[in-house]
Amino acid sequence: MARDFVGVQVGPVSFVDEGVEAVLDTLRERAAVNALVIAPLTWEESVASRADYGSPGHGIVGSLPITGGAFWNPDPAYYRGGLI
Repeated sequence: MARDFVGVQVGPVSFVDEGVEAVLDTLRERAAVNALVIAPLTWEESVASRADYGSPGHGIVGSLPITGGAFWNPDPAYYRGGLI
């Protein structure tokens, strides 16, 4: 029997602040999430960082120093001939 795709985009800082198991359990139990889309880019603070606008309802309030880049070492071979 096929299951519906129930995904959510989540920033890596959530796993750092709350712990991998806690985040996965919360997403599964409260929202029936069965797929994660990790936000790997760091130049945009809304997903890749912490909330800095009051109480987010979980985690730690306060921004992180986002300076750009990625959480991996990109392989230039995949970008050869492209616009990036």
